[in-house]
Amino acid sequence: MQFLAVRSGCRPPVSLALNYEYKLSVECCRCKAIYKLWVPLQEVERGFLQLQDEWLNVFTLLQEVGCDSLQVQDQWLNRHLARVCPDHADYFLTPDLSEAPQKGSAD
Repeated sequence: MQFLAVRSGCRPPVSLALNYEYKLSVECCRCKAIYKLWVPLQEVERGFLQLQDEWLNVFTLLQEVGCDSLQVQDQWLNRHLARVCPDHADYFLTPDLSEAPQKGSAD
């Protein structure tokens, strides 16, 4: 699944943003630019999006998306921001890391 990364203070097209929910911020280790990492809505139970209780939203995220998926995307974004600094895009979709080839696979 692809996550959405958006530089703080920037907005992606509405048609794209409607399909994602903000979950955490990631800082570029070089220039300190802040990016917000957004989770695809189809991975979060839609009924929980209306609740005000933040704990319940985090609990739902961990159940539906899985902590590992969020951590993998967070780690990828940290490395990517450092690699492309200072030429950060305002927003972009992360690669689908859930379908990354396994080490030793014949691709």
